[in-house]
Parts: sequence; structure tokens; C-alpha cells
Amino acid sequence: MAGTLNHEAYKQLKQGRRLMTYPVTAGKLQDAAACFRSAIALDAGKSFEECRDQKFGYPKAWGHLGYSVLTAWIEGWESDQTKALQDADDFTGIATSQEHGKLDYDTRWDRAFFLQMKGSTDPTYFDLAVAEYETAMDLNHVDTNLLLEASESYVSAGRHDDALALLDKAGRSICHDWYRWDRAWVYYFKARSDPAFLDLAISEIRSMYWNPGEPQYMYDVQLLLAAIYAQKADKPKADCAMAMFQKEKPGWHVKDEYRARPLKHKDDQKHLLVWCKEAGLPDPEEFLSTFE
Repeated sequence: MAGTLNHEAYKQLKQGRRLMTYPVTAGKLQDAAACFRSAIALDAGKSFEECRDQKFGYPKAWGHLGYSVLTAWIEGWESDQTKALQDADDFTGIATSQEHGKLDYDTRWDRAFFLQMKGSTDPTYFDLAVAEYETAMDLNHVDTNLLLEASESYVSAGRHDDALALLDKAGRSICHDWYRWDRAWVYYFKARSDPAFLDLAISEIRSMYWNPGEPQYMYDVQLLLAAIYAQKADKPKADCAMAMFQKEKPGWHVKDEYRARPLKHKDDQKHLLVWCKEAGLPDPEEFLSTFE
């Protein structure tokens, strides 16, 4: 559903959503946020600042604005964690506090994503995120992208089997690269109890449609692949995967990975970060020492 009767507001919303499709850049994300702010103002017939003060205006655009703020922080384009989380809390809160927003799976999805990222500062938020994703799925159980992102919240909360069950459900109708990446992501953590899952993760990554060098390839998966090969003591393959990742994200460090992939349980965090470091991801601030 559009969520507005203002055609120009809806056009701005759609443009913002197009700008946020993969691969996203800092510039595209700034433009997307501008579109969402414009959509809010056009829908309400007021300035964006008035809408924020009054906690009013286009719920779907408010939710997407919060999501864009979080994405900028995750990617390292916004360095102020406190501001990013507070803005995202405000924006997604405005979205879900309004009557139309409460029953819109998009706004509940955006709110759930905020709660998941907030888990990096307070682990109790991981379970709140799962509950909010489940509300979104109750409102729309056929949006496969929602199912994929919800599976990531299960992983964040340490519920790996639930994540896999949700991916099995999503996989009945999709088989694209995000799906393959998420399956590899779940298998990576299940390998803590059974190393055979590492080979399953590699198989999922090898099954991805896009290849390195092609426009839609998700290079972040190469960091996961490097960590997998490090565990398998295959240094040449780990080095190759890390080189591909660092070519696209040359300044990425262990602390960046911690920020981007929040996990409830310290053992899961260590499982990811230790092997990323073993694979060659820099840790200049010795962030891993905080896990001892």
C-alpha cells in the first residue's frame, strides 16, 4: 500500500527506495534520505522540522528514513553512534506510533531493524527485534525480502535453527544472492558445533548468481568466506577472499564488523571476529581484547 493520498509524496518515496537498492553508496543514501524527508513534508503539507516536532506525517517515509540513517552508520559513513541510533529510534518510532504505521508491515520492519541494531548497546533489544519482525511477518508473510532480513535477526539473537527454518520457507519462492548469503551466514554459526557446516556455507557462496567484478556482487560475503577458510586452515584461499573484500572496503576493521553485525551472545561474536582477524582483517584498536 502507498500509505499516502499525495501523489508527489509517493513519487518521492519510490525514488528514495530505488536509491537504496544494492549496491548503495554514501551519495545515494544521502539522496534517499532527502527523498524521504521530502515525502514526509509533502504528505503533511508542513516542513520536515514541523513534522518531526509534532511526530506526524507519512509513516512509511519516516520508517525508511530511520532505516537509511542506520545503513549510513553501519557502513561507517556516519560516525556518531549515539546520534544515529537516537535518530533512527525517533524516526521509526514516529512511523509506528501513527495509526496507519501500526498496521504497515514496512514500518514495523524498519522499526525491527532499529531494534536489532540497538542490540549492539543493550542485548535485550535483540529479542524485541525478533518480536517486531514477527509482527511485520504477520502483516505480510509473502514478502521474501522481509523473511530474509528477519532470519538475520534470529541469527543476531542466537536462534540459528529458527533462522534456518525461516530461510527454508523463503527458499520455496526465491533463490537469489541475498538468500544464498543468509544461508551461508547461518551455517557459519552452526559450524561452532559441527565443522561440516563450513562446507555447506562455502557451497552456498559458490552458488551465488553474481560473480566478483560484476555490478551486483555482494563483496561483504568475501569476508565471511575468508573467515571460513581461515578456520579450515586454508591460508591461500583465505588470503584470496580477504584481498577481494579489502579491495572494495580497504578501511574496514574488526570494530567495523562488530558494528555492522551485532550479535547477542559473546561466543557468537568471538566466533565471527576472531576468525575474521585470523583471516587478515586488521584490528588496530585491539578491539578483540575486550572479549577476553
